[in-house]
Amino acid sequence: LFGLGVPVPMFEHRRHGKTMTHTAEERGASLRGAILTKHATAYAPAALAERKRRWRPAVSVVVPFCNAHRWWSETLQSLQHQSFDDFEIVLVNDASDAPESLALLAELRRGSDVRVVDRAERGDLAAASNTGVRAARGEFVFFLDPDDLLAPTALEQLTWLLLSSPEVGFVYPGVVHFGDQTGTCL
Repeated sequence: LFGLGVPVPMFEHRRHGKTMTHTAEERGASLRGAILTKHATAYAPAALAERKRRWRPAVSVVVPFCNAHRWWSETLQSLQHQSFDDFEIVLVNDASDAPESLALLAELRRGSDVRVVDRAERGDLAAASNTGVRAARGEFVFFLDPDDLLAPTALEQLTWLLLSSPEVGFVYPGVVHFGDQTGTCL
C-alpha cells in the first residue's frame, strides 16, 4: 500500500523548540556520514549499480531448459555480449535427465550469473516459462529458447522501446531462422 499526501493545510501544529524530526535529521546526517566513511567502496556508484542489478534487474531473461546442453554455451555467449547489462538470466531446468545437461546445470549452480530454477516434473514449454516468470525479479521479462542467439544490442533496444513507450504492453523483434530451416520473420 502507498500513502497519498494531500498538499493542502488541514490542521495546525504548535511547535515548541526542536522537534524529534529535527533531532533525527541531525543524528541521521551524522550516522550517514559515518556509514559512508566506513563503507565507502560499498556505496561507490558501480557497487550500487551491481547490487541494484542483482536485486531488481530491468529485465529477466527466462530460458526453459530441458537437455539443451549442446546449444547452451552459444546462447549464454550471446547474452554475455549484450550492450545492456541490467538483466538476470533465469534458466528453468524442466526435469533434465541427460548426464551432460545435469553436469552443466551443476556447474552453473556453483558459480555463475545464471540462476537455475528446477522443476521436479517435466512439463511443456508454457509450464517451464511460467515457472521462470514466477522466479523473475526483473521489471520486464524476455523469453529466450536455449538454442537461440541474440544480437548484441537486442535487450538494450527492446528495453528502450518499452521504457520510451509507456502505452505499449510488449515488444518483440524480428527473427532470422538458422539451422535446419532458414528464413526471416518480421
